[in-house]
Amino acid sequence: MSIHSDSHPEDQPGSRAFEWVHLYECHDVVTLDLIKHALDHANIPCRILFEHSLRMGNAVIMGYQGAIVQVDVYDWYEAEELLDELNLRPDKSSLKPVNPFVRFAEKSTRNIPLINRLLIPYRILILAACFFILLYLTLVFISL
Repeated sequence: MSIHSDSHPEDQPGSRAFEWVHLYECHDVVTLDLIKHALDHANIPCRILFEHSLRMGNAVIMGYQGAIVQVDVYDWYEAEELLDELNLRPDKSSLKPVNPFVRFAEKSTRNIPLINRLLIPYRILILAACFFILLYLTLVFISL
């Protein structure tokens, strides 16, 4: 169920507007086709940006960096798992290890609608501020 960048799903009756988030950036046509067919098979709507430039040669000297695959924000986690099943993610052993607290903060805040758009440090600051406000209010009401 690919949605091309020139179509507007909000114009179609009975459909909601999609909020697109970045899923993957492809630098070759084969990987792009694999991802498109896998997302279509899983019935995950996707939008491909710069697909035509990738298929026409993707001249890096002209500033093209590949095609960008985007999915709806509500389907992002399922699409990430699909890419992991296809082994399209970078090798995790070569990546820098992630702090367990940061991993916990990311997992616990990824489904909160407004906070999930922010970077991890800002999410942690907002959660800490909420915690201290609740602690302060609790202490004020206990002392009354």
